[in-house]
Amino acid sequence: MSPGDDRRDRRSLVIGVGNDARGDDGAGLAVAGAVRAALGAAGSGGPDADVRELDGEAARLIEAWDGRALVVVVDAATPSAAGGPAGTVHRVEVGDEPLPAWVGGRGTHDVGVADAIRLARVLDRLPDRLVLVTVAGASFAEGDGLSAEVAGALPAAVDAVLAELGPRPAEGRSPCASTSSAR
Repeated sequence: MSPGDDRRDRRSLVIGVGNDARGDDGAGLAVAGAVRAALGAAGSGGPDADVRELDGEAARLIEAWDGRALVVVVDAATPSAAGGPAGTVHRVEVGDEPLPAWVGGRGTHDVGVADAIRLARVLDRLPDRLVLVTVAGASFAEGDGLSAEVAGALPAAVDAVLAELGPRPAEGRSPCASTSSAR
């Protein structure tokens, strides 16, 4: 589907990427679940968005976001790629410019989100607007749960996603105003 195609899905899409059996790699999935719950609580007064959880495989990501107007992808970043300590939340809007270095890590995925973005650019299958939110992880060991740093950063990551989706009823939390924050 081309950017001007009138068959584009106007509903926003949030994609949580990760593996909840690999420690902090489950951050994207946890954020997606919290966003789904917030949208459900908002009912018809909140933004119109779908929420999905995926493993980060490039073809599945491209297929999921193809034809969407706005897509927010949430993933964990490995410590070497994160650009900050564990619990740091980053946001970048994907355009034509090169991706920041902290997007380049594959984490525990064979092919990472950055690879899917690069491939979608070549295939002309990026959504109209693509925003990537990452949470810097501390541990990606098999069998571990979320680290304290990442668990503490989840509210900021959820707020960052909800801010991208648009207005929502007041819930006692305000959306993140900065592009990154450390917990």
